[in-house]
Amino acid sequence: MKKTIIFFSALSFSISSAQLSKIEQLDNTYNQKFKEISEKYEKVYNVERKKEEVKIIMDRLEGYELAIKVIQKEEPKVDVMHFQNYFTTPPEYEIGINGFRGLVAQHFNTSAVTLEDGIVRTMARFLVDEQGNISNITAIGDYREFNLLTTIALYEIRNEGKWKPAEKDGIPVPSVLAVPITMKFE
Repeated sequence: MKKTIIFFSALSFSISSAQLSKIEQLDNTYNQKFKEISEKYEKVYNVERKKEEVKIIMDRLEGYELAIKVIQKEEPKVDVMHFQNYFTTPPEYEIGINGFRGLVAQHFNTSAVTLEDGIVRTMARFLVDEQGNISNITAIGDYREFNLLTTIALYEIRNEGKWKPAEKDGIPVPSVLAVPITMKFE
């Protein structure tokens, strides 16, 4: 049984790594397309250029959503919006919540953000299981692109640190953590 679990974990990790690589390929492809549009129109900013840019942005977001769905397909299903947390001690990240937010910021792909200026917020939610692993990552806010990029950043860092799981009377239990994430773009 242990070998099966270890194999399943390794398989799940390789699938998510492949999808994260796919996201990197998406970024490279769409960055190249933006470069081509920039060269094509040089300094001209017109309706046609705007249409082409919007199409690239929408295609990129759809690619992100597809890659995230493939990762999440391999996870045990938990509705993080309606999960009941029953614990006496909340989960803790090994370097603290600010260290965790710092990792998210390091892995957040700011070059994929099309917002010119402003403050954007999202609420990231994820399951911290009894072993301290995270899964079932979601990010909900007003800005679709920011939500997707936050979800991707969280999947990228999920193996970089460890969570101490929540406990109920000294016994590790699964819990859902909600972390507000705000970024200001200038």
